[in-house]
Amino acid sequence: MRAVLDTNIVVSSYLSSTGAPGRIRAALEQHRFDLVVSEPLLDEYTRALNYPRVVARHRLTAGEIAEQVDGIRRIAALVALADLPNVIPEGPEDNKVVATAVAGSAHYIVTGDDDLLRMGEYEGIQVLSPALFLAVLQR
Repeated sequence: MRAVLDTNIVVSSYLSSTGAPGRIRAALEQHRFDLVVSEPLLDEYTRALNYPRVVARHRLTAGEIAEQVDGIRRIAALVALADLPNVIPEGPEDNKVVATAVAGSAHYIVTGDDDLLRMGEYEGIQVLSPALFLAVLQR
């Protein structure tokens, strides 16, 4: 099973290990699914984890954040993006998530983003909330 984790899921997983995003990160570390990433998405993970309001909660240093993102890069399937589809006009930054999923033949996009969730699916890729993805993992 291949999945793309939207940035909000990755960031949330560092803020609470007991919430759904934290449990998804634990499932990733247990190799219960394969993560698909792209360099633009990894860059977004790094940028968001370094926001001052986020750092104030997770308390990681810039160096520790870089190590964490490098760890994600090492365990994930890294794909190159040919071009970004314009499937979310109201949230163009979300297009890199969709492009990563398409390039990596992902089965799922996991997100808390309403624009992506409203889409439901794209080219056979299901867009799921963290809770629904956890339910899929439990099957």
